[in-house]
Amino acid sequence: MRYCRQDNEIARRPRGPYARRQREETALGVDRICGGGSGVRIVSTAETDVGAAMADLRRSLGGGDFQHLVIFFSLEHDPEMLAKALAESFPGVAVSGCSTAGEITPVGMMKGGIVVLAFPRDGFRIHSDL
Repeated sequence: MRYCRQDNEIARRPRGPYARRQREETALGVDRICGGGSGVRIVSTAETDVGAAMADLRRSLGGGDFQHLVIFFSLEHDPEMLAKALAESFPGVAVSGCSTAGEITPVGMMKGGIVVLAFPRDGFRIHSDL
């Protein structure tokens, strides 16, 4: 089942294998998360400072074991600084992404932010090549 919430407001009653995790995340104050049976997590931040954005994303993602992050970011963020901050914040995790003219988040449109799709190590194999 898919679930989304912002500021601890749950859009649907959680059921299934991830219901317990969702209740725990809500109790911890984690917000702006969407997920489902696949384990893919979607988070966003409106922080414009790269350091604050990384802290917000790490907090929102929690302690998951991710193998790949797909990033959509506003050009208000310097791509090189963002790439460096992502590598430092998520060591050993492959990152790909692109800039946007507006970010579509789990709770609607945003301008100037970052959206992350985090793929868990378990159950996914993502390979990129040129």
